[in-house]
Amino acid sequence: MVFLRNIALMVLAVLLNGCYSNDDSYYGATIYVSTKDAFTFPESNEFTVGDTLIIEQRFSRYLEEEGYAELLDVYESTDSEEFGFNFQMEQYSEFSQDYNWLFLDSQFILGKKLDTGYQANAIALTLNEEKDVYESRMGIVLSESGRFRLNLQGVTFFSGNDFYYDETVSIGVEHLFTNEDDALWEFTVINPTN
Repeated sequence: MVFLRNIALMVLAVLLNGCYSNDDSYYGATIYVSTKDAFTFPESNEFTVGDTLIIEQRFSRYLEEEGYAELLDVYESTDSEEFGFNFQMEQYSEFSQDYNWLFLDSQFILGKKLDTGYQANAIALTLNEEKDVYESRMGIVLSESGRFRLNLQGVTFFSGNDFYYDETVSIGVEHLFTNEDDALWEFTVINPTN
């Protein structure tokens, strides 16, 4: 009798597992598209302590979607006037002979910040007045000297409502660089008093 009960439980478990569907979950509803060269860096990569590094971001609300002839309107699809992204700042260490992740206090980050609930640097891009481009200017106040790099490898712009787990469509805009070296943008900060 115990043997038949165990067999029945196993069959029931297999049937219930087959009925499980993740189609309507938050992560299952994400559409991914891509954009290129959304970041504009300063012409110079040499700064002085106290300078502010300004980087601009912008991408069109109309993006190509694989398999479709018409452009995808990310604003109409998400009903979000805001997209955001996380970035990583790294500082070169003589000890490790490599760049190491650097946590930035929010007081040194200028621009519209997003509260993601994580210890990440998240910046918002807002739909402009013409409602055709998402754009932003991000500033980083350079408070110490050294060799740094802005690591933008694998950046994905996410619709503002992604943070709040809204039930609207979620769109991830994967960022690509024409020149992959730009994804690791290096710069130097000197202290003139030394």
